[in-house]
Amino acid sequence: MKILLVVPGVKTFYGKPRYPQLGIAMIGAVLLCARHDVHAIDMRLSPGEDDILLNALQEHRPDLVGFSVTNWDFLNALHLAKAVKDFNKDITTLFGGPQPTLCPQETMANPEIDIVLTGEGENTVVELAEKLEHHAPIADVKGILYRDHGQIITTGPRPLHEDLSTLPWPAYELFDLKAYQAGREKRMGIYTTRGCPYGCTFCTGKKPSWDGESVSVLRLMW
Repeated sequence: MKILLVVPGVKTFYGKPRYPQLGIAMIGAVLLCARHDVHAIDMRLSPGEDDILLNALQEHRPDLVGFSVTNWDFLNALHLAKAVKDFNKDITTLFGGPQPTLCPQETMANPEIDIVLTGEGENTVVELAEKLEHHAPIADVKGILYRDHGQIITTGPRPLHEDLSTLPWPAYELFDLKAYQAGREKRMGIYTTRGCPYGCTFCTGKKPSWDGESVSVLRLMW
């Protein structure tokens, strides 16, 4: 498949982004390993400039456009998803990340979104892309929500990835690394694990899991 991955563009008090978005880099990596044609754009580098997205759509002609979405940039992601549908209504739009994981039904209620991916995305997105590429039913793809004749269908949870060391290195080559700067230095962060070991009751990083137990959304995000 031709796949375009998008980081929504919202200005924050941090200024321009200091690092590429890790979730998109990981999703891109597993899709590249599955031999898909993958590109990515970070709209945070040029917030409010929709022409960048339209240029990418015209250049790459994607079958699937995936967004990594937080509460902070949710409205901008919806705006960009609508631009995708206005460009070509047959492009499949996919939302993943913390916001869709915390609020899957509310996210899926927006008509600009075709599929919501909850939880860790690597295994789910590869299986989903395989199904979409061959026009196969997606009802047995765990960890997603989709529509069937207007009805929202939930496929149930996907187990967490047991051995993170089996995942590929993030596909940072999808980004223009020269565009990022942290404290006037060129550097990258290192993530050695997933999830938060703490259980703060006030934190929205905790939510009930499918079986009622509390799980860390930080472990689930992509």
